[in-house]
Amino acid sequence: MTDLAFLDATAQADLVRTGQASPLELVDAAINRIEKLNGDINAVIHERFDKARAEAAGELPDGPFRGVPTLFKDLMCAQEGEPYGEGMRVAKEAGYRATHTDNLTKQYLAAGFVPLGRTNTPEQGLVPTTEPVA
Repeated sequence: MTDLAFLDATAQADLVRTGQASPLELVDAAINRIEKLNGDINAVIHERFDKARAEAAGELPDGPFRGVPTLFKDLMCAQEGEPYGEGMRVAKEAGYRATHTDNLTKQYLAAGFVPLGRTNTPEQGLVPTTEPVA
């Protein structure tokens, strides 16, 4: 079988729907890929791997992307209780955590996506690069 981490979201969702892969297998494959590459590219700045594994092993919404792992940009898509800084050093240093879950995030979660963490972003998304000071 193809490495699960290289399949797109619809192919991964189909594997879960047909019983060819479990959400936990998909999540583990994505986490393994992140752990292999992230030291070089610093894309994932907030990991929630243990939470994602627990969510994948539990009850998930029966949405079209049930069990498919994803990453949220650290810009919008706030999730209550999770680190959130929009690329700002002051928010990162303060250990700021979101106080609410954005509607867009709620829709992703209802669709069945399993968030693995947050990815890097320029400060408040103001420039088209992802080498923020934070």
